[in-house]
Amino acid sequence: MQADYRSLKMGAIASASQSSGTARNYNWSVAKYQENLSLLSARHEGGGLCYMIMENYTTAQEKKLYPTAFDKSSDGSTTVERDAPTAYAKFEQYVSSGQGAPSATGQKAHLATSFQDLDSKLLSLEKFEKSLIKEIQRPGVNHMGARKTALDLRFPDGFLWGKDNAYRDAAIYYRSYPKEMRLQALKDMRESVLINYMEPTVMAEIVRSNRAVRSAYQMSEYEGSLNSFSSNEEVNLLPNNAYATFKVTFVDQKGNKVENLPYVASVKGAINYREAYDRTNRGKEPGNFPSGATLFETNMEAKNGKHELLRYKINDEVPHRGTFRVQVIVPDLDAQSPWAATRLKAYGGTPQGPNDRSGSIMSAKAGMILTNQVFSFTGQGTSHEVRVPVYMEPIPMHLILTDKGHLVSKWSTISETSKLPNHQKVKLRLKISRLKQTTLWEQADRNADGVITQDEYQSTAGEAARAALDFDDKIPVRLIDLEFRPSNNNVWMSARDTVTAATDLSGTATVTLSPGEYTAYIISQTDTGDRSENKIGTFVVPAGVFYRDTTENDTTPIGAAGAKMIEATSTIVDYNLRNPIPRLPTGKKAETDTIYAIKSLTAIDKGWPNAAGTQSNDEAFDYFEVLLPPLPAEVEIGEAMEDIVVEEPEEPSIKFNETIEITQESTGSVVLGIEPTPAGTKWKVSRIAVERGTTPTVQYLMDYDLNQPLDAGGRHKYAIAEIGYKRASNLASAEDILVFYPVGTEDIIAYPTESVSVQTPPEQFTWSIETVEQEAPTTQNTTNQQTVSNALPAPILSEPISITTPATPNVPQAEEYIEPIVINAIEEAENTGDMITANYLSSQAIVDAYWAGNLTYSQASQQLQGRHGWSSLDVSDALNSQPPANTQTALEVVTANNNNATPSVNLAVSNPVYPVAQNTPNAVTIDMQTTQGIINSYNAGEMTYAEAYGALSARGWSNLDITETLNTTSAVSTTSNNASDGLPSSIANQNNTPNAVTIDMQSTQAIANAYAAGNITYGQAASQLQSNHGWSSTDVSNTLNSLTSAHNAAIASAQAAANEAARFQRISNAQSAASTPAVPDFIAEIQARAAAMAAQSAASTPAPTSTPTYTPPTPSGPPSNAHMNYVRTAIAEGRRFSL
Repeated sequence: MQADYRSLKMGAIASASQSSGTARNYNWSVAKYQENLSLLSARHEGGGLCYMIMENYTTAQEKKLYPTAFDKSSDGSTTVERDAPTAYAKFEQYVSSGQGAPSATGQKAHLATSFQDLDSKLLSLEKFEKSLIKEIQRPGVNHMGARKTALDLRFPDGFLWGKDNAYRDAAIYYRSYPKEMRLQALKDMRESVLINYMEPTVMAEIVRSNRAVRSAYQMSEYEGSLNSFSSNEEVNLLPNNAYATFKVTFVDQKGNKVENLPYVASVKGAINYREAYDRTNRGKEPGNFPSGATLFETNMEAKNGKHELLRYKINDEVPHRGTFRVQVIVPDLDAQSPWAATRLKAYGGTPQGPNDRSGSIMSAKAGMILTNQVFSFTGQGTSHEVRVPVYMEPIPMHLILTDKGHLVSKWSTISETSKLPNHQKVKLRLKISRLKQTTLWEQADRNADGVITQDEYQSTAGEAARAALDFDDKIPVRLIDLEFRPSNNNVWMSARDTVTAATDLSGTATVTLSPGEYTAYIISQTDTGDRSENKIGTFVVPAGVFYRDTTENDTTPIGAAGAKMIEATSTIVDYNLRNPIPRLPTGKKAETDTIYAIKSLTAIDKGWPNAAGTQSNDEAFDYFEVLLPPLPAEVEIGEAMEDIVVEEPEEPSIKFNETIEITQESTGSVVLGIEPTPAGTKWKVSRIAVERGTTPTVQYLMDYDLNQPLDAGGRHKYAIAEIGYKRASNLASAEDILVFYPVGTEDIIAYPTESVSVQTPPEQFTWSIETVEQEAPTTQNTTNQQTVSNALPAPILSEPISITTPATPNVPQAEEYIEPIVINAIEEAENTGDMITANYLSSQAIVDAYWAGNLTYSQASQQLQGRHGWSSLDVSDALNSQPPANTQTALEVVTANNNNATPSVNLAVSNPVYPVAQNTPNAVTIDMQTTQGIINSYNAGEMTYAEAYGALSARGWSNLDITETLNTTSAVSTTSNNASDGLPSSIANQNNTPNAVTIDMQSTQAIANAYAAGNITYGQAASQLQSNHGWSSTDVSNTLNSLTSAHNAAIASAQAAANEAARFQRISNAQSAASTPAVPDFIAEIQARAAAMAAQSAASTPAPTSTPTYTPPTPSGPPSNAHMNYVRTAIAEGRRFSL
């Protein structure tokens, strides 16, 4: 690229610094140039073109020549010239006067240095000379023998009138031709005429080149003409490779190289960039490029960091020698350019070498010449280095340069706070105090147990105790641990570790923190030794920065002051800012993020502390006090009550009614009182609720004598037992316990601990376990006596809760929606232990009250689920559909029973209209109850010996067990029922009335028989046993899984018979359609058998509304141990721990 770089490459933005007015607002372009003179043109805001003449345009030495105050424009303006002829004439005047022509070159300003320069000069002339006109118009051949390019300038031959007009017209006609034709016409001019218009050195190069072309043509074997030879691109008079190279290196004041700086390098001299070589047609047309012209390349055009320079003119001297000048210029700038860095500076005055640093240091600007250096060369292959001086501001002592080239604070890279200077960290002091207690807490402690519960804490007395606070009467909290935990977003290395401290005897702790965000905690321990923490708040360091005086060795301009609270969780008082802060320096402003910008700090710009004292607020502090609530005398308050706001409880690891599986890590006892188990044992852990005040029962499943713990071989004997607890439906009024039982282990060997004693067992091996409490308070418990036939232990209750007690505050008292006579019946059943009757009457009364409008759906649902254990599905079935018309209300049932009438609804049936979820015996208890019922029936004379023998044998009893049991009893004519059987007292003890146990056994046995016969599915049987009889899923699985083979066989047999009957029926139909013969005897027999099987199957299906009849089987074959196998299976599965 030749000549003016910025005017062509950068848009010539008219930085004519010495111009006035609005000239710099025009979009200037170069209309004409001659060496260092440029004629600029631009579109004028008033229309048309305007002009001005600049010297050294786009350089640091540029100067406006015209128009100025000393040489005004044609209209008297000093800004622009709007008349084009005047502007061009002025330009020629400055060129002719030698303005801007360097005398060292020996060139004359009015002569052209190239054909393009000659063309521009002719275009600026108002008229031509006659000799020039005739030469341009002359036809013929050129100096290469080719046809000459002639331009018709319409200049007549011979005598001419009006010569001046003809000369002027010729100049006009010359401008009418295209530039390519004009330049070719000038090249074809005879040397004798051209020599008067070309600069002598350039003319000599043209003559030398023409001579060299002719000589090369004569020496070559080229078959074409001389003109064709001269224009052939394959013919080179000059070498097509670099004659010399140079690279550009930037060096700072310390001699260090500065890498990756963009630049533009201009070259002018005897050798130049490849563009000069191409424009002179490899040296054959030297007039196309003047020797004094300048070309430009950017750093991106360098090959491997080097710029190549080529010869572009023929020189008879061998080796070719000469000089070239290199200027390094700042290119376009943007925000991302390395030249935009604040630390990078340049030297003014255009340095002549790397050590020329006498110029002023200034920020680099686009187009600024960074250096101007001249190099000489002799022959081919020389290499040069242009070392450009730049200035890099030294990095202050408190800053460092990262690997990514970013400047960061030196202090942010230090990992230890102790190594930071004092002005880059904040010393924070805090005091922990507790308000003194008040005797009002003793009044809030209603049960005088020395512990304030959450209810007591938020009671009226508790509120009064909290209100009676004296904030001036407090005591220090000594030797308590504190933690200051950093935020994950902290940048400083020293602000990424937790800082710990402890209060001294005055309750004060001091910590030193580097800039960052922290959260402070009070660390303590609970009574059990567990770690506990209370959050104080979150704050940021510093609250602001202050200005510092710097020196050569201490360049840090700012320091850190105080902290700012972001979120305070505890009660914080007495904010203070005690550390001294210098006053705001003269000339500085209270900018954002400085401590001086905090308006709440009175007169902070005058320095701190001042007459206002040290008291501050949460915006800026280095001291504060944390107040903790008072502790009442002799009363312990849990940590959760330190703050009145009750926090959300954490999610427990095991949820209520959830079971998880764990693996034992080491050998030992996982719970107190059991034999050690090896490491790797898998345990299932369930979280359940057990009603308070009840005692667990132990159902022994075999004979065991505590007085004879060893067998004949001296080995320990163990009792196999099932431990039962009274399970609660929720945690509201129950004890939260964890139940452990091993996975895949037959038995758990347990020993009574010191806090457990075993009572003397009653009959049927039913034992009770009671907790031995030390200094237990004397309580009056009412024990209800029950007969052995109930197969239930004697309950030990404390503070019994009636089933009619409202489950939630939303439910009204029972007297508001249940008739008094029904409440009396429920209480009578509860007092006698008949929970089945009480459960039924209470739930029926709730449903009656809902349909009568005395209870809302929500109230009825809460009472049924809370006191009766109903599921939401049970509630929906009962409350969303109108009960059947023949369903008796609780009042009708009780009234009929009181009148000694047989009720239409048997209260003792374990399959009532609504589910019974509480007090339902498990499978082992039901089995015991069933066998006891058989014995009672035999004693009452209701069953014969054979019938009782068959019934007990069917339940897995051995022949020895049956004979010992039945032979030691005698049949009697009548038996007594009691109220605990589930029957109302009005019909209890009536003759020939089966008790509740017998009815339940008959019903469950009928369901099992129906499943074994294939009459109902597994799901139907399981649903009836669980929903109507309270069986657990394990009970159902143990009972029905043993009958699966019989069930499948019955289904397969019935299906096979039906298929066979259908096949013969199809044969019969086909034969009947053909001839209608008589049915063969064997087909009739098969059809009869199929019909009989279908009738038998239908007959064995129990009716859904009738009570099934139990028929004891007759003994046949040897007795089995099915009963004991069932019990052992239940124990192996851990069901002795299930509820």
